[in-house]
Amino acid sequence: MKTLRKNIDLSNETIAILQIEATLSSFGSLKPFLEKIVNDFAAKSSKGRPEIYSKVLSKKALNLSRKKATDGKRKKSKG
Repeated sequence: MKTLRKNIDLSNETIAILQIEATLSSFGSLKPFLEKIVNDFAAKSSKGRPEIYSKVLSKKALNLSRKKATDGKRKKSKG
């Protein structure tokens, strides 16, 4: 799981149904509606199996902090 894939392919019928549901749920557009669904599912999953997700998320946080530190050093040396 080196990179995260953020795009998904859905049929036109599925998109139409989701757009209608987003409008009926007062979201206004599809993106925030889908983000809420995905975020809710992720929160529920992490609570259901904390031993699995805590390990994955702590490693990801560590990798992100290392990357930010490396990026900051590169920017300073260029200037």
